Amino acid sequence: MGCESVNCKKIREWVFLYVDHEMREEMVLAFRQHLSQCPHCAQTKLHTETLLAIVRKRATRQRAPGDLRKKILAGLPHRRTIPVR
Repeated sequence: MGCESVNCKKIREWVFLYVDHEMREEMVLAFRQHLSQCPHCAQTKLHTETLLAIVRKRATRQRAPGDLRKKILAGLPHRRTIPVR
């Protein structure tokens, strides 16, 4: 994936990679350079960061009750041999 010609469509494809710190290093410079020249894409990145921050703050990890967990895991063929805690 070449980074020489980064356009707004590519930025929309890459924004979650960037925000989640999963973007390849060679893409980061092109991404940041585009943002510095395109207010619309910079706003898109900001909105994405805000959305993910809200989701992360409000999302809670819940563990299913033991009996329900056992039933679910028993229904998964690849998990039947794994001990259920």
